[in-house]
Amino acid sequence: ARPSENDIIDTLEGWLSEHAPESLPHSTTGRRSTSRSGVSSLSGLVKNSDNPAGGKNYVLPAALILLLGAGGAGIYYRMSGDKTGQARVTAIGELIASRNFEEARRQLDEFSNTDEGRKFAPEIRQKLTLALIASAETAENSKDFDTAIRLFGQAIALDPTNPKAALTLSRLQQEKEKYDRLRNRIDTLNKQALALVDKLEPASGTRELQSVMKELASLGMASTSADIASAWQARFINLGEQTLSSNPQKSLAYYQDLQMYFPDKEGLKVLIDDAEKRASEREQELTQATMLSTLKTALDSAIENFVPGQKPDLICQQIMKVQELGDPAAADEFSRRLGDKIAKEADNWIVSNPQKAIELFNSAKLTCPVLPGLDTKVKLAEESLLSMRSSEELKKERDDLAAAVAGQIKSVVPPAAVEAILQQIDKLATYADSADLVDKNRDDLYQKYFGKTSELIEKSPAEALKTLQICIQIKPGATGLDDVKTQIESRIRQEEERRAAEEKKQRAERMTASINTVYTEIKKARVPADVARIRQSIAGVLQEFSDADAAGKLEQHLLDRCNDELKKFESSAPDKATALAAELKLVYQDNASYQAELSALETRLAEKAKLAANKRAIDTHAASIRKFADNPQAAGVSETLKLFEEIKNLDAGYDTVSLLRESAGKMRARFQQADNASEAERILKVLQAFDKSSSVDISKELATLAEAKLTEAGARIKNFKPGKDISPVLDALGSYDNWNQKDQKSAMISLTRENYVKAINVVSEKSAEEALVLLKQLYKLPGLGSDAQLKTLEQTLSKLDTEQKTPKVDPRVEQYSTQIEQIINGKQLLQQAGNLQTLLLNLESLGETAKAGTYRTAAATKILAESEKFLAQKDFDNADKTANSARQLHPENQQAAQILTRISENRNRAQAEAEAAAKAAAALAASELTVGPQGNYKTISDALKVAKDGSTVKIQAGSYNETLVLNGNVSLQGEAVAKCVINSSSGPTLTLSGNGKISGLTLTNNSGSKAPTVLIIAGSKEVSGCVISNTTPGKAPDWVAAVEISGGSPTILSNTINGSKAMGITVTGGNPTINGNHVSGCGVYGIWFSGPTRAKASNNTVTQNGKSGVGIKDRAAPEFTRNTVSGNNENGLLIYQGGSGTIDGNIFRDNAVAGIDVWDAQPAAISNNVIENNRKHGITVRGSKAHAKLGRNSFKGNSGKEVNNSGGTISEL
Repeated sequence: ARPSENDIIDTLEGWLSEHAPESLPHSTTGRRSTSRSGVSSLSGLVKNSDNPAGGKNYVLPAALILLLGAGGAGIYYRMSGDKTGQARVTAIGELIASRNFEEARRQLDEFSNTDEGRKFAPEIRQKLTLALIASAETAENSKDFDTAIRLFGQAIALDPTNPKAALTLSRLQQEKEKYDRLRNRIDTLNKQALALVDKLEPASGTRELQSVMKELASLGMASTSADIASAWQARFINLGEQTLSSNPQKSLAYYQDLQMYFPDKEGLKVLIDDAEKRASEREQELTQATMLSTLKTALDSAIENFVPGQKPDLICQQIMKVQELGDPAAADEFSRRLGDKIAKEADNWIVSNPQKAIELFNSAKLTCPVLPGLDTKVKLAEESLLSMRSSEELKKERDDLAAAVAGQIKSVVPPAAVEAILQQIDKLATYADSADLVDKNRDDLYQKYFGKTSELIEKSPAEALKTLQICIQIKPGATGLDDVKTQIESRIRQEEERRAAEEKKQRAERMTASINTVYTEIKKARVPADVARIRQSIAGVLQEFSDADAAGKLEQHLLDRCNDELKKFESSAPDKATALAAELKLVYQDNASYQAELSALETRLAEKAKLAANKRAIDTHAASIRKFADNPQAAGVSETLKLFEEIKNLDAGYDTVSLLRESAGKMRARFQQADNASEAERILKVLQAFDKSSSVDISKELATLAEAKLTEAGARIKNFKPGKDISPVLDALGSYDNWNQKDQKSAMISLTRENYVKAINVVSEKSAEEALVLLKQLYKLPGLGSDAQLKTLEQTLSKLDTEQKTPKVDPRVEQYSTQIEQIINGKQLLQQAGNLQTLLLNLESLGETAKAGTYRTAAATKILAESEKFLAQKDFDNADKTANSARQLHPENQQAAQILTRISENRNRAQAEAEAAAKAAAALAASELTVGPQGNYKTISDALKVAKDGSTVKIQAGSYNETLVLNGNVSLQGEAVAKCVINSSSGPTLTLSGNGKISGLTLTNNSGSKAPTVLIIAGSKEVSGCVISNTTPGKAPDWVAAVEISGGSPTILSNTINGSKAMGITVTGGNPTINGNHVSGCGVYGIWFSGPTRAKASNNTVTQNGKSGVGIKDRAAPEFTRNTVSGNNENGLLIYQGGSGTIDGNIFRDNAVAGIDVWDAQPAAISNNVIENNRKHGITVRGSKAHAKLGRNSFKGNSGKEVNNSGGTISEL
């Protein structure tokens, strides 16, 4: 089909857009109309659009003219565009050089959206990015973090893949936040110090001020700390001097406080001595006062100037003197005033220093026992003190929460929501001293999401915006995020515009694809089956893309396809063409012109169909005639001849003569194949009636056929050789019956009789029996069954057969038998076996087969007895030789075959045993593998590569830095445990499975990873007599162990496990046996069972470990028996969080908490244990899920109770 005008214009415009865009109009709205009118006017398609032939003639010239014009215009515009573009590049470069980055960025964005600007944009963008980075680095050096972050953010927005900008921005944000926090903290401390200095008094604010000074010094503000110290000293010295004369006691307090915090202060001792002297003098004055009024005045002044925290003994004595002087009411009032002042000061310390508050309250009680509310306040202070003592627990909660938050941050995958994590961080902020932890976790979370944002800016701006929103959620005030957000949103808008253009392009591609698909379907269509469906597809194209021209072309193409199919059948199969036309008329009911074409075709096809029907009828008649000729019957002649007439009626020009001759020829061939005269005669008569034009002499042709048939039969009889099967002769004689030639048949019988009699006479000389067999065959011939001569011959042959079968005694039989018996009964049977065989064969040749068989059995039995003797002596060669001799004498003897089989089996077994012994010796030699300076191998790894099952690698003294994996039955044996050291710097030192033994080694691990020193994952390896440790620090929850067992049934025997930074032995699976080991000095637990294990631990010593000696949790149920657990920093044994097990016959002593602590666990039995000298209770049961079954245990010297139940359940065994 010819392409439409629109198709041609679109194709040309697309080519110009790709290869010469400068030649097209710059206005996007006018491009379509301008290009279309230009192309149309050049091609002439507008005027001749209705003339398909004319349209084709103009397409090529129009394209050439348009392309030449486009090329010229492209050259012109490209030259002028390059000049304009270079000017813009220079202008933007000047803006960059003058650091006017905002304007440079704006002009770059505007310039990069133009055709001439696209090729310059990457170079300008790179230059602007480098200028931004350089300016940002300058700002960073000046500590102008805000400007540096903003500039780095703009650089990332320009080039998200720039690693320097991305990494530096992330680092700057962290440094700025740290710097801001530091400045804020210093400002806060300065303000706090100023406030404290203004109100500073002895024992009031001094401790807090000292803490502020220490923190300032730690933050690098040592000079500020020194200035505060100077202000503090100046204040107390000035106040001391001011109060020295009026209140030397208070002056002394100022000086003594300074001495406590500044012991090296010069001149302070002189001031203290002076104050003490004046205070002493003042005391003397008070004691010497004789007048009560003077004493009261002194007391008023003393109480007024009394500083709580000092000893009130002197004032109390004076109060007593007032009472002694007869004024108890005044003394009571003085006591109340002094006690109240001390109590008020104590109130200030209840929260910050409850211990000091308690001391002051007790002092107030001593001063004034009747002062109300003191007992209540003492109780409050004690409760506050108790609360402070629990701060360690709060610290643990804080650290656990911080670790949990860190784990959540590590596992979260951006852009997953972080509200839950932020809530946990906010919760963490409520704990004391948590600011650094909060900041770190928030920074880690922010960096993870900001890094993902940088990664996604180019790949998926929408996803990048989502992760950036979460970054803002994590750190709402982070600098530079707004710029990044603006850039991402700009990219998203550009992406949306690009996607819209892409969708438009894809729609055009879909339309082209749909049209091509329909074209392909039309080409491959099954007419008429697919026509209706394809027409629906064409309608779908029209409906989806509204292109009537394309749909019309497809419709015409389908009509052409249908017409092609009709033309194909019109000549070859008119009936099929008629049926096809009828079906197409149903499909194209909406197309009147095509309906008319189909009707005209049907008329033509009807005439052709009639001719085709006549041809089929003629073919049918001809086939019937040929079928008759193959099996001619007289009854069918008349009907068959009528078929010839019908053929002539259907087609007068048909060659019926040739068909008649063909059929007559088939009948004659059938005549030649006749089996008898009657059948042959019948066929000839049918032929005569069928083809009356031919002359048939029935008698002559029958005679000729009979002569040929009988000649062939006679030849078969004459050539037959007498034998045990006479049926070929009988078959040939049947031909004489079939062709009515009895005389010739009798002659052939006589000839056969004569030949058989001759053969019988010849055979009878050797075997009358065989001659009788031939005679019986002769009786089968017609008329010979009662032949008298043959009967006489049979009698003669029977008599001869009897004579031939009667045995004759040969004198040699007795001779051979005597010789055979002498050999069998003699002692040289094996040596004369050859002679014996010859005699037996001679005897058998005389017909004495049975007698020879008896002799053979006797000889074989005797020889086999000798073979049995040789076999018992494992002389396999002689046993085989004698047994073969027996089998040669008597091949059918089963005993000989059995003995030979046994000889072979025993020989093979002996050879296998010898080979096994040789292999064992070789294996023993191969198993002697040595490693070391004088060994076969320099590294253990090399030795293990050649080690086989059962091998032992012997390790000489030395240090080996290797990571080893042992499976199968391979052992390691060190020369001396202190001299053979294996260490790993990466991964477990030993990973074990299979069987074998590890002994005599020092095993260490300093990889710093979570890897244990010895990791046992399966099998039943034994680790014994080794020293094992691991220097990786302990960190929850991934405690590192010296020995970790996760599977199998290994044996850990008599090892020394000490100094590991975390665990000694951990068992998380399998059923190991842990016996006789010394586990000490581990940072966390000595032995720790966790998970589904049924380990057996006995006779071990577990001592001086950082937490509990032994821990059992999470379904672990070991048998823990006859062990000694002592001197551990917490419990001897902690069973917790669902742990179980049997605890029997152990010693738990001198542990820092309890001997045994059962916390929300259910041990099966705790009995027969010695629990003594533990610093708290012997056994503690706590938690609502705890259930301890206790038997008889021995308690002695524990600081607390023998058994302390704190909420659990205890039952007796």
